[in-house]
Amino acid sequence: EAGTPHIAGAVGLGAAIDVITQLDRAAVAEYEQELLAYATEEISHVPGLRIIGTAEHKSGVISFVMEDPPLASLDVGMQLDAAGIAVRTGHHCCQPVMDHFEIPSTTRASFAPYNTKADVDALVAALQSMAVAARGRASAASITDCDKRRYLYPEATADTPDKAARELIEVFAFLPDWTE
Repeated sequence: EAGTPHIAGAVGLGAAIDVITQLDRAAVAEYEQELLAYATEEISHVPGLRIIGTAEHKSGVISFVMEDPPLASLDVGMQLDAAGIAVRTGHHCCQPVMDHFEIPSTTRASFAPYNTKADVDALVAALQSMAVAARGRASAASITDCDKRRYLYPEATADTPDKAARELIEVFAFLPDWTE
């Protein structure tokens, strides 16, 4: 490939491989299962949240939806990101299965050796705060300025995504060329 190779990435990958190969894989698996059990118990107390996938033997991930009131997984992911919590949202490369179970998308938290119970506690606290804010139970006095920036989004610009797309096309049609 033309250009400067991604040297820093190669060095980082090599360092990561060195670290991973030195770990006791059985101990890592045991720790991840303990963290998963803790997270499953704690997250189950978030009002309106439903865990998706409750198999007895599973890897260190929890997929969930916020159903009451319904919150889009993308919105949940963006709010968690604003709180410094990394999750993945969407259909996670298993869209046929999700279609079968009529689940449009989920939010998924993954746990690894570097995660802690404090990370789980931060996730649960953020989800509980979201649930309360979404239900409208939080009083204006209890919402800090930081919370307002995190949870208040602009109003929709159109009634539907299709209408928003048509409006964008109209706006771009007025521009004289693509560079503008």
